[in-house]
Amino acid sequence: MKYLKKNFENLYELEKNKPSGVGSFVWENLKIPDDVKNILDVGCWSGEFLNSLPDTYEKTGVDIVKEALKNVKCKAISCSMEELPFPSGSFDLVTCFEVLEHLPSDIYLKSVREIERVSKKYIAVSVPNNQQLKQAFVTCSYCECRFNPDYHVRAFDKSKLQTLFSDFNPVFCKECGPVISDYPQFVNYFTPFLTIKPKPNTVCPQCGFTEKNDIGKTEDGRQETEVGSRKSEVKKGLLSSLKSLLLQNKRPYCLLAFYKHKEINHV
Repeated sequence: MKYLKKNFENLYELEKNKPSGVGSFVWENLKIPDDVKNILDVGCWSGEFLNSLPDTYEKTGVDIVKEALKNVKCKAISCSMEELPFPSGSFDLVTCFEVLEHLPSDIYLKSVREIERVSKKYIAVSVPNNQQLKQAFVTCSYCECRFNPDYHVRAFDKSKLQTLFSDFNPVFCKECGPVISDYPQFVNYFTPFLTIKPKPNTVCPQCGFTEKNDIGKTEDGRQETEVGSRKSEVKKGLLSSLKSLLLQNKRPYCLLAFYKHKEINHV
């Protein structure tokens, strides 16, 4: 899964200079049960969540981006989440924050099952809240997968999270995070005309195609990438105009879901 690794490495480069605390609204809404002794964070990134926890917990993080793991202040392993290197039931709590929305179809279900397999008691997951992917406007030049600049390729709502795991029951699913805005639903019908070409070197999170820097020449000799870039800027201007003119649907950014194993009778 080399292209997925490249995908997350690109994303890390885009986000590594963001101020700390940007994801704290997720785990501020998470009350860790008293019987949790060890925790695995899948897709731990730079370890912001794990580093915020007291050392009374035995903490482990995994992520596919080795560079990000340099900031994790506990045990950290570089691996892909569809093949977690732990025995079944190794952890009291397994967390996975803002990761599942990035996963392509060929590893998504495997990764969900791996999270479930290594958890003994509890699972906590966060994902964007009912994100309108049709309003992302960025489309892969090869497979025509639509994704947003953060490489999200799948959307979740509360009902989808209810049935995410087969051996775990949902305890709660709550909205949290800053309130953001969407375009009205009718804008979705116009997205084929507003599609924005990905920037050069962007890796499609679904098929792995890398946008090229130099695709060819137009009749007047200019680079296609230059022409495409100008067209994208025009389309972005149209989108900005739409955003200022149209009423927008507002929603909290994130969904946080907490699950317990079906064999556990308390939280």
